[in-house]
Amino acid sequence: MNKDINIIKLLSKDDKEVIHSAIISFLLNESKFFREKILGVGFEDIEIPKEEVSYPFRPDEGSRRRIRFDILVTDKAGERICIIENKFKSLPTRIQFRGYSRFAEQKFKGKDVSKVLISFLSPAKGVLPADWRSITYAQIHDWIQEFMERKPELSQNKRFLVEQYQELLQEKLTAYQEAKTTRIYEIFSNPGDNKGENRFWLTLFLSEILSEMEEYQEYFSGFYLGGGSSNIPLLNLHPRKSWKDYEAESEFLIQLQGGTIKLYCHIGRGMNGNAIVGEKIQSLQKNGLETKSSGEFKDTKETAREERTKYVYRENLLKEIGEESFSIERIKEYLLDFYHRVNKANEPKHLKKEDDILNSEGTILGLYSCGTKHYLSSHLNDGSGTLYYRTNWDLLKKYMGSEILLKELFLKSDKFSFKPRQGKVISEIDKEDYCNLIQCGESYYSELSDGLKNKEFEKSFYAC
Repeated sequence: MNKDINIIKLLSKDDKEVIHSAIISFLLNESKFFREKILGVGFEDIEIPKEEVSYPFRPDEGSRRRIRFDILVTDKAGERICIIENKFKSLPTRIQFRGYSRFAEQKFKGKDVSKVLISFLSPAKGVLPADWRSITYAQIHDWIQEFMERKPELSQNKRFLVEQYQELLQEKLTAYQEAKTTRIYEIFSNPGDNKGENRFWLTLFLSEILSEMEEYQEYFSGFYLGGGSSNIPLLNLHPRKSWKDYEAESEFLIQLQGGTIKLYCHIGRGMNGNAIVGEKIQSLQKNGLETKSSGEFKDTKETAREERTKYVYRENLLKEIGEESFSIERIKEYLLDFYHRVNKANEPKHLKKEDDILNSEGTILGLYSCGTKHYLSSHLNDGSGTLYYRTNWDLLKKYMGSEILLKELFLKSDKFSFKPRQGKVISEIDKEDYCNLIQCGESYYSELSDGLKNKEFEKSFYAC
């Protein structure tokens, strides 16, 4: 093995997932041993694996995006397909897994489809769906060693490539253990140092935290892992309990970036961010937010530049946890504590109940307002909680006139939030799954019994 130089590292491609996908595709094409290990039995004869395969995808009505598979493998008979999601510096979320699976069911209907995740880290317990297999790069490294021993006739050029790749994996695996056990405090303190290496490890650590936090579905409805405007990796945690200011169309969430944890605000377009953040600060202080010694509220002095995002309150994670105790587990504990402290003091602008549209010993479909905006509430059939979604009079007229189903009205809504029933364990579901659980969502208004309808509301609505 050539220890003098590693070509992949020299070209600064060692953390690029496309490079790892290309080498894994080469190994699949080259070796029956690797096909059995990664794809499973039944893939003896395969077409040349395709990388970065992109398709248009419409997960629900009114949305359109593209979905990409890192590696797509098809047997020569065209009957079996394996999709491989390759994640070298992050992990997919439950929602991402669900999107991949839903698309595969639509696109490859009638085919025998298997699904494989190859990642640096294993997903946290409960995140990986039952119909997916998880393979780590540590396993890939060990299989390469066995592959080399099984195939002494491999050409010099191919052997050089595989040895270089194995050397790279060994170096990364060793560096990860060092980063996690002895350098994690330094990495969170100085994420931009060490020629970009710290950013790589910080992204991986945040991805590990995200995967662990998915266990707390009763608190969080979604997560975002990204680069941030300062190119320092960040993790956003979106609370399941509504922290939204409906009237200002602004959202409050938790953000972890470097050594700082923040209550963060995404400000609605055209809204006065200083006023919104200032009002939230007053509310938190009035409601007795429990702060830490490093805690700091945002200075809301007017600025010339219009900001679409602002922090409301922040704490220094490094000072609060301390270097000796700093770990993934302690960060996770701190995030949960921060959530509970903010949630206890949180007082969002509530929707005002206007009337019931459908009722049967309790609201089935309620009408709410917040300023000039209107919202509907629907209970879910599985009893897990209540859905709130924005509407307008035109959509409501179409529903009341039986032109659209209630679930179709919900899909056309541009804003929605979910309030779980207290103590109910929530499964992570997306917008299309919600719409299939709405009470009376499958029936036109004219098909519903008169006993469910609020005739007084119906009369006043048609009089408008």
